[in-house]
Amino acid sequence: MPQSEHPMDSGQSQDHTTGYKLIACVSAQGTTGPIVESLYSDFGIVSCNVMLGRGGSGHDRSFGIEVEVLEIVVSAERSDEVFEYLYEKLDVRNQPRCFIYQQDLGRSNEYLLPPDQQQVQQ
Repeated sequence: MPQSEHPMDSGQSQDHTTGYKLIACVSAQGTTGPIVESLYSDFGIVSCNVMLGRGGSGHDRSFGIEVEVLEIVVSAERSDEVFEYLYEKLDVRNQPRCFIYQQDLGRSNEYLLPPDQQQVQQ
């Protein structure tokens, strides 16, 4: 029987990260629109996800609170800079029910505007 060549089957541990990180921010509804615009103007980031949802906490008995979740994929080299920027812009320290985190990504593709569209955007 042929032996598997998959690295996980051999007991070897490997780094499966791509050099990109996912930064996710959960904040009050209506707060991420200006942030998305400033990510483009200040960092050239042209793609992100904004999702709406409802959440709650048994701790303070608040349920059905409308929130926005902003997700951004950035290079690992820029992740701390973008994280700090978002932390300050969203005023995470002083906003109730607002938090931010980042994590390594196992797989990711970089999305860029075609060169002719980059000129139009500027």
